[in-house]
Amino acid sequence: MKKILLIILGSMMIPMAYGNEKDHAIGLRVGIPSKAASAEISYQYNLTTASRLEFGLGVAEYPVQAVLMYQRVGDLSSLASGLKVYAGAGVVAGFYSSKTGVGIAAQGGLEYNFKSPFQVSLDYRPKVFWPGQTIYYDDISVGVRYKF
Repeated sequence: MKKILLIILGSMMIPMAYGNEKDHAIGLRVGIPSKAASAEISYQYNLTTASRLEFGLGVAEYPVQAVLMYQRVGDLSSLASGLKVYAGAGVVAGFYSSKTGVGIAAQGGLEYNFKSPFQVSLDYRPKVFWPGQTIYYDDISVGVRYKF
């Protein structure tokens, strides 16, 4: 379990060492899922202008949950300057006293990037865990991040 968390954290740190200005965003993602409230610290690293990694660590269905997503990002600035759409998939791990759940997640949403170094987002994220039985969770969340 600790190895999984270390791998996820390590994969987040490697790109940080090589990042450029505005390639990073960090903030808070909060929502009301189908079964329990959620909140997570969210970190994004832009791989290119059209793809990125997102790492989240927070509380949701499991008291502690980590998620690593690969996302494709599309520009919708023809509709509104700073507007983008994104979709992606990734892995999720949940930790609850003696139980551990691992699974897959998908995510899609809209984000608006202000001229200042802030962005806001609205997204939908379904997740499926396999901790001995298949469990499905989803949430609709709002995010606020600082870009650097």
